[in-house]
Amino acid sequence: MKALALLGGLTLVAGCGGGSGGTCANAPACDGDVVGTWAVTSSCVNAFGPATGPCPGETATVSRVTVSGTLELRDDLTYTVTMTEASEGRLDVPVSCLALQALTCTSYEASLRGSQEFRSARCGSAGSTCSCSVVALQDLGSTGTYATASPGRLTLQTPTTIEHDDFCASGSTLTLSPHGGTFLMSGITSGTLTLARQ
Repeated sequence: MKALALLGGLTLVAGCGGGSGGTCANAPACDGDVVGTWAVTSSCVNAFGPATGPCPGETATVSRVTVSGTLELRDDLTYTVTMTEASEGRLDVPVSCLALQALTCTSYEASLRGSQEFRSARCGSAGSTCSCSVVALQDLGSTGTYATASPGRLTLQTPTTIEHDDFCASGSTLTLSPHGGTFLMSGITSGTLTLARQ
């Protein structure tokens, strides 16, 4: 049972402060000096929402997404992202699907807990469904080159990926928002990260 792959496709909007059904807006772009090391102080982001698995009735939903860590933007136009995304959510798996893999709800919980991709997992049977409350972790780390353009566009590029984010750097505060539906290749569709200069 590839729970992480299923959880990675979650599509329920994760709102500001973590409540489901909320909406996090993109911050306006405004340019500014981005060079420095920036630490995430708050995140309000929306992720792709409820995913279905390969087994009928298998679903995953996210109730909250939290991003933490740092972004270093250097004078030589190279960058390093050292961030983690924690997605709190729920996996609902039919017991019949687990039985096909010789798993029970209890052993499924143990397999989730034993995976380094999950910070926590708690499962219980509800009729014919095994329902699990989980916190999945995703490493957003990357290194590469960056460029800025007006108005407030930050482009991060690795040998295999490229993305564009809107930014506003003012004094010791930097805001980042997805431009075109991606932020740090993590599946975040909209919202804002607020970072403080270190």
